[in-house]
Amino acid sequence: EIPVGDAYSDQGVASSEFSGNTLTTVITDSNGDTVDSINTDSINTFKITYTLSDAAGNSTIITRDVRVVDVTPPTLELVDGSSTVEIEKQAGYYTDSGATTVGEDLNVTSVILDENNQIVSSINTATVGRYTIKYYASDSSGNEGTLFRTVIIKDTTPPDIALVGESDINIEYVGGSSTIYSDPGASSAETGVTISKVIKNTSTNQTAANIKYNTVANYEITYYASDTYGNTSEIVRNVYVKDTTAPVMTTPLGNPYYTTVGTSFNTSGNQVNVSG
Repeated sequence: EIPVGDAYSDQGVASSEFSGNTLTTVITDSNGDTVDSINTDSINTFKITYTLSDAAGNSTIITRDVRVVDVTPPTLELVDGSSTVEIEKQAGYYTDSGATTVGEDLNVTSVILDENNQIVSSINTATVGRYTIKYYASDSSGNEGTLFRTVIIKDTTPPDIALVGESDINIEYVGGSSTIYSDPGASSAETGVTISKVIKNTSTNQTAANIKYNTVANYEITYYASDTYGNTSEIVRNVYVKDTTAPVMTTPLGNPYYTTVGTSFNTSGNQVNVSG
């Protein structure tokens, strides 16, 4: 066998009795027609008949079959030219644009393989994953051409996160108190989301383990949400510990204090006491 387009060089025959004998060579094609040489431009079958004859008319015949075959697989190309398609996760199914053959009108079929190299019937774009679409076409000589497209369903959307309660919370200062602020936190409507938080005292620009009622300060609580695909988002709550209670003043003599006209007033022992 010789591929279409390759040059054919015949090896001839070998014999120990060529001396004094005559060797003739005849080439016929698949139609039985005699030809001068083997044309490899197209598929065909040729028979080379070698005849060795002596002077007495005795002859020996041997033949060789030469088949010119097509060993070139069909060439395929993608309809839209994209060998890799990336789709953001969403409800629905991927619609493929397909592939076609170049220079030949052949039927192109395809199969979808998932990440485990298992055949699936469709690509669900609601589920993150990686798929390979294999296209293949066979010609009349049994040559098969293949082409591949990769389809990636990805999730790059930051996870949902929302505060539970208000974004700004005011706490009244309580001196000497050991009470610690109880935060309502944050939540996500999505599954598989992890939420963490960091408390920072913005008055000192230092992180804090908690928020106490006995220290006047401003705090910033940052909540971080992360999903299984590495996407993150954040939201902030401000907590203000304030002292808004006015100081209380008292005097031992009472308020108001009444005295008789002309009577001297001694302030000794009558200082104003301030608390709060």
